[in-house]
Amino acid sequence: MAEKKCRNCKEWVPQKTVICPHCKERASIGPIQGTIIITVLLLIAAGIYLSSKSSTRTPVAHSQQLEVKTIYSPEQIKSAEKIMATLNTLAKVYEEGGHLVVEFANYLFPENINKRLDFVRAVADADCVLKRNPRSIFFYNPGNKLIAKADKVNGVRLE
Repeated sequence: MAEKKCRNCKEWVPQKTVICPHCKERASIGPIQGTIIITVLLLIAAGIYLSSKSSTRTPVAHSQQLEVKTIYSPEQIKSAEKIMATLNTLAKVYEEGGHLVVEFANYLFPENINKRLDFVRAVADADCVLKRNPRSIFFYNPGNKLIAKADKVNGVRLE
């Protein structure tokens, strides 16, 4: 099996490893994550460029709160809806105090932590696409133990 060096601890790990078994950090950015990062950066750059071209600007009162709204393609929205529909078949999903709570009926990939992390990340990304803003998401296993969190400060992480 091909190996690569972990970008954090520089130890050799299998090529397909997402979480390094030595330092427990992300070993690398996969092609899908890399594509998403590049797409987001391009959208941000295009938004900055287009906003700098605007000749008329409306003053905003200090009491108004600005929200960053990203424009997603119909394909991205459809994909996000499909992910959330799949999630609703696997877990009880509800909002509580502005946060999303996910309670799984069965254990989520108990044998493969990388699949679990990918699934949690996909749900967090889909929720962000559909809500147009990131929010905290808490994932619980059937024993009501917190297994993962996603928020706009610390990102996605397993507990």
